[in-house]
Amino acid sequence: NGPIALIPTLKNRIAQNYPGTRLSVMEYNFGGGQDISGGVAQADVLGIFAREGVFSAALWRFADQGAQSFTYGAFDVYLNYDGAGSRVGDVSVLSSTTDNAKSSVYAMVKSGDASTVYVVAINKTAAPLSANVLLKHSSALSTATAYQLTSASMKPAAAGQANLAGNQLHYVMPAYSVSTIILR
Repeated sequence: NGPIALIPTLKNRIAQNYPGTRLSVMEYNFGGGQDISGGVAQADVLGIFAREGVFSAALWRFADQGAQSFTYGAFDVYLNYDGAGSRVGDVSVLSSTTDNAKSSVYAMVKSGDASTVYVVAINKTAAPLSANVLLKHSSALSTATAYQLTSASMKPAAAGQANLAGNQLHYVMPAYSVSTIILR
């Protein structure tokens, strides 16, 4: 009668019965890699794995690599968002959305450098979604640059600047999209 809490349940069982054991997810694939929906699903699960502290995960590749193109684009959102090898941070920070059915948001910083905040924002709907983000950060952030994975491209593409004023970010996410927003 509610969401399946698979990862938290497994983590609790590990803590009770096998303390210190790390959680891995092996041979998963949501399919749909030839469509933006597969990229949205993959980006969301990568954010969930990071947020939940999953130690490792292995994508099961299909024989037809072209069928995975948006799936690989979702990996690029985190590991190569600008096409030049830039990666998001490796330390997850608290972030939330007001509507988990329509959107997801994951925020992170790099170890030893909290001057840049990376936000991965996901729109799971067929219409653009406005996002108003309240930032609680110790440093003054003044610029917000966005990259987007959309149905128009199987790789993230530069999407210009996002509107950042004070400690608030206003951003319109395209339909069925994954956006990496870099706040400096």
